[in-house]
Amino acid sequence: ENNIHVKYLGKGLLIMIDYVELDNIPVTSNNLINILWDRNCEMTLAELTAATNSEFSTQWSKQEIKQFLGLLVQMEYVQTRRQGFKLYYSALGYGEEL
Repeated sequence: ENNIHVKYLGKGLLIMIDYVELDNIPVTSNNLINILWDRNCEMTLAELTAATNSEFSTQWSKQEIKQFLGLLVQMEYVQTRRQGFKLYYSALGYGEEL
């Protein structure tokens, strides 16, 4: 089922993403993969935690988000790249020509 998720940012600014719900993963994992698809860039754990809590009005900790991301990596929806001490997450296929 596809939904449109709209977030009001104030001053007339909206973020719109076409929300795709995968029925084989938890809601929070769905939220994370949709953020990665919408942003179409690599994001750190801190960035994903802040984006999830802001976009979906939640209060997940970084450790909790990391568990949901682990599921997405295990299921091969998300890939990781380490640079120094930082781990970057991106939707599988990020940076590839469509």
